[in-house]
Amino acid sequence: MTKNFDDVKKLGFGLMRLPQKEGVIDVERVKTMVDMFLDAGFNYFDTAFAYAGSEDAIRQALVNRCREKNFFLPPKMPHGSTARPKTTRWLSLKPL
Repeated sequence: MTKNFDDVKKLGFGLMRLPQKEGVIDVERVKTMVDMFLDAGFNYFDTAFAYAGSEDAIRQALVNRCREKNFFLPPKMPHGSTARPKTTRWLSLKPL
């Protein structure tokens, strides 16, 4: 992931509700959507543990496929978390 925050675009790709096929996230369709988003010049992706299956889907559609790593995929603290920030950050990034 890129570390220059000046490069963050103003439009983000939200992963809360992703297309499904037969009740599971359609990762092939998500890959197409991610490619279109990146090709349009955008680079900020929004996911969270609470978005069921989104972390695995973005790992497959973006993290494992994007060689340049010029995207932003920030970790999140779960709502109501009482865990320490470093622990929670690790739990947020672990699936990716």
